[in-house]
Amino acid sequence: MGNRRVYIASPARLEQHSQPHALVQGWLWNYSLATREWPRESAPPSALAPTMFLSPTLFLRILEEHGGHSRLTSKDYLEGAPELVAEIAPSTASLNAREKLDSYRRAGVREYMLWRTVDKAVNWWFLEDDEYHPMAPGPTGIFQSRIFPGLWLDSAAAIAGDGARVLATLQEGLHSAEHAIFIETLKGVRPSK
Repeated sequence: MGNRRVYIASPARLEQHSQPHALVQGWLWNYSLATREWPRESAPPSALAPTMFLSPTLFLRILEEHGGHSRLTSKDYLEGAPELVAEIAPSTASLNAREKLDSYRRAGVREYMLWRTVDKAVNWWFLEDDEYHPMAPGPTGIFQSRIFPGLWLDSAAAIAGDGARVLATLQEGLHSAEHAIFIETLKGVRPSK
């Protein structure tokens, strides 16, 4: 077995975990529906690397046929690193911000978003040269994914539990020129059926 590390989730609290989880899941679900060919994922356990088995709260991945770094095994598990991991952390913020951050970095997760609900803060990192760098929100407080064009997050709205504003900001991102170009790119590289 080697030196495998397993993380066990603590019981979920409604306002500190379940409701934020639902909001982020809706945000990612709406993005993936609008982006068509890319699968939307929830939280199946994933073998990110031979010695790493984690269960991210939520993630988005790019299909292997389109250059993604993860694939489904014959037993329907995810193997390899999804491109984006989103975590909701009420009481385990230090674990998520240190150990999981390092695990996701080593596995090659290209973006990691952490919503620290007790701290009322959102952090977003991007992977460059095998190191995570903090992503700063734009001047209006909007985070914009580097990997998934049009995936915009109004972190203040998320923290306030304002799902309507979170989705309105996402719609702005989905109507951006970057997302339109991404959609056109998808049309040119559809996976074979």
